[in-house]
Amino acid sequence: MKNDMILFNFRKNWHKVKPFLFDKDVQNALNNAMNEFMQNEMEDLNERKVEYDIKRFTWIPGTAPYLMTRSDYWCDKRKPKDYSVGWYQCFHACHWLSEFLLVLGEKIYPKLEWIIIQSNRHSIACGFKNNISYMIFDILNFETMTIDNIMDFSNNEISDEEYCSKYSK
Repeated sequence: MKNDMILFNFRKNWHKVKPFLFDKDVQNALNNAMNEFMQNEMEDLNERKVEYDIKRFTWIPGTAPYLMTRSDYWCDKRKPKDYSVGWYQCFHACHWLSEFLLVLGEKIYPKLEWIIIQSNRHSIACGFKNNISYMIFDILNFETMTIDNIMDFSNNEISDEEYCSKYSK
């Protein structure tokens, strides 16, 4: 484990998250993230010359983020409760959700210094204590990946080939 870091378990610690979900700063971060994600999705479809319904890519505050995910699997195969962990899991939106996670981290753990760590593969919010990485906020992978896996996934210094050879065993 890297530096004895903590991987925040959103499911077990949802009681710490819930009081901040409707905080103005948290809501603004979520709305900005989802607006930017939807814009990115439309640009991607435009580049590929794919027709789409613009209503599908219009973020409306209060909408379930998971409904905006790229994969139909996540919309068709699960129906999370409103404002639950799963409700906020918009897969393939990590680069945008990291800002939302950073603001949440700052609210829940204000004594930590929070930054976004990102690569072309993944983005996370990370809290530092005494200039040492201490806590990872990754609402998408906290149940399926290890700390080392998440940190490597978010590390731009590790090539895609290196990452795949290390973790596709």
